[in-house]
Amino acid sequence: MSKIIKDFSGMLGALLEISNDLIMVFDVDGTVVFYNKQALSLTGHNTDYQSQSNIRDHFYLFNMERAPEDTFPFPVDGSGVTIFAKLVDGSLVPVEVHCKSFKSGAQTFYVLIAKNTDLARQNLHERERLVQRLRQSKTRLEGVLAILSAALGSETYDEMSKKVLNELKRVMDADGVMFYTVESQGYKLQGASDDFEGLLVGRYYVQDKTGIPGLIDKNRRLMSLQFVAPTREEATNPFPIVIDQFTRERFRLMTVLAEYCSSVLAFPMYYGGELVAICMICWKEPYIVSLDEINLIEQVSDYISAEFVSALAQKERQKRESLELVLANIRNLFFSRQKLNREIFSNALTIVQEQIDFEYVIVRNNSRRSIRHADFSTIPGQQGLQEFPLSLLKKAEGENKLSVISYNSPLYKWLRRRTKFGTGITLSLGTISDVEVDLIIFREEGEMPFEPLELEFWERFAFTLRNAAIGKLHRAQDSRISNALQLAMKNDLPEVPGVISKALYSSATDRAVVGGDYFDMHELDDNKILMLMGDISGKGVEAASMASLVKTAVAAYAYNQLSPSEIASSLNKLYLNSSRLESFTTLFVSVIDLTTKTAQYCCAGHPPAFLYHESETGARLSLLTNQSPIIGAFESMDYHNVEYSFESGDILYLYTDGTTETRNSSGDFFGEQRLKEVFLEIAPEGIEHLLDKLLLVLKKFSGGKLTDDVAMVALQFK
Repeated sequence: MSKIIKDFSGMLGALLEISNDLIMVFDVDGTVVFYNKQALSLTGHNTDYQSQSNIRDHFYLFNMERAPEDTFPFPVDGSGVTIFAKLVDGSLVPVEVHCKSFKSGAQTFYVLIAKNTDLARQNLHERERLVQRLRQSKTRLEGVLAILSAALGSETYDEMSKKVLNELKRVMDADGVMFYTVESQGYKLQGASDDFEGLLVGRYYVQDKTGIPGLIDKNRRLMSLQFVAPTREEATNPFPIVIDQFTRERFRLMTVLAEYCSSVLAFPMYYGGELVAICMICWKEPYIVSLDEINLIEQVSDYISAEFVSALAQKERQKRESLELVLANIRNLFFSRQKLNREIFSNALTIVQEQIDFEYVIVRNNSRRSIRHADFSTIPGQQGLQEFPLSLLKKAEGENKLSVISYNSPLYKWLRRRTKFGTGITLSLGTISDVEVDLIIFREEGEMPFEPLELEFWERFAFTLRNAAIGKLHRAQDSRISNALQLAMKNDLPEVPGVISKALYSSATDRAVVGGDYFDMHELDDNKILMLMGDISGKGVEAASMASLVKTAVAAYAYNQLSPSEIASSLNKLYLNSSRLESFTTLFVSVIDLTTKTAQYCCAGHPPAFLYHESETGARLSLLTNQSPIIGAFESMDYHNVEYSFESGDILYLYTDGTTETRNSSGDFFGEQRLKEVFLEIAPEGIEHLLDKLLLVLKKFSGGKLTDDVAMVALQFK
């Protein structure tokens, strides 16, 4: 008999023998060195302790499989687990096992205690019940994840939010769901399920008022809230009382939500460690939230917040693009008139109201009078002109042309007495037709304050208006802008390691109006560049303005890692989403990987690019001829990527149609074939003077009279 067995032969052994629980002792290899009476009856051993066996042969994992030799079928830290014990007849019964290690001299042993099978069966039933609850939670989770996966294909943020919130309502068996984003000045309602979409539940909560979003923001935890009747002491205050289901704390909230529901599960949503949103799930009848429902919310909230943040970022990008188009239209409106008047100014504000919700009041004073008047004619139910105290706009004057109207300021109070004013700004527009003009732009109480993107737009709006109001004739303004744009087009491309770039822009010699030719190059991440060339239809300020807008939009798309075809498709949507843009553009855009020497391009109605290669066997000129539809002509166009490769020393040559459509005195076009022949003659001389020599050939062919603008770019890869 081993020493450990001898140790158990004393009082401790007697104690173990009379225990109702099954007890075994085994060593680090799993060899059993001690059985008590209950263990012997389980295994069928006699009282001879020398009949040793392995613990893994007596106890099996919960999946009824034998444990591997390098582990045991149960934890050895003293914690309990329900597994199966093998009886003498080979059947398996559930038991609850606890196991702990101990030292005997230099050796390590383990003592195992297994509770009686009746209690284990009860624990097994409890385990099965918990498994069933987990399966129910999994089913709910799968429902949410399914709709989130489907939402990835949604075209707009509004479509995605509606799907997600309606699915949350369904899986939680709720009556409505709302989603608020945390803004710099408060909380903005970004979406609601179908049932709550039309309800007045607070489109915007400001931070100095107490609502459910503010309560969650302050506590930074999930809260299950029940609207309850106030006590006699609380009844003097009209605002509703909620009680937290978990802590039993009571809160008084400024919210009308009590009119529509009795219970609210509200939880914070984080992204990158920052609180970005608050979601509220509502029930009309009193509802006690279960533990598995809380676990469900905790599991999906991170996923939901990430999807919403991504979709909102896309929505903001689309809004920025839309505002860029609005500003371009307003710029064209202002600069197409020799003199601004009230009608043009009102038309401009009407254009803006198609994209931004706001009301406005115009404040004027004649330079010969010191009294100002506020024109309320655009506000329903208000009288036209009202006398306006000069002191109210004191803070909005000076170098700062835009000023946010402070809460409870004199101007705030003055406007509150006359309108449903909630939040707003003032714009100092300067002198227009001998009249000093200020603009008060506002939203009604409960509405969202102007976002940073909108404030930036209003500053640019004011800048554009002030520039247009200097009293110059349209032709002089057009000429000034055209000259500036032409100068910008003549600038060299940026220096990029691995590429030698040359660019040339030559305006037509028989006109002084700028065209719509444009080109650009951008250095991207991962040693990639984007090369762009295009041609806007039309001439003058509109074409030049659109060329500038297209370059800006393409740069934004490129930095968001869009492929050439995705850039073309996005640009086509940008064009078609504006009812005032009647132009279109050709486009060649290519994303070039300087490391792998591979590239993709999309050619949307633009002349084919040349790819020039020299080798020991001679020079070769390839044309990138694969075509996609022109930009801005039709909806639902299919734009596609085409791949090409290049080697060190190769030259990529781009040009606009003014190159091939140059005419001679007989009316003949220079043409693509003649351009290829001339290019093959000049290219071996190097890229340094390539474009200048090509332009010289064009001018010689036309007799020095170019009838259209010519733009050319050459890239030589190192």
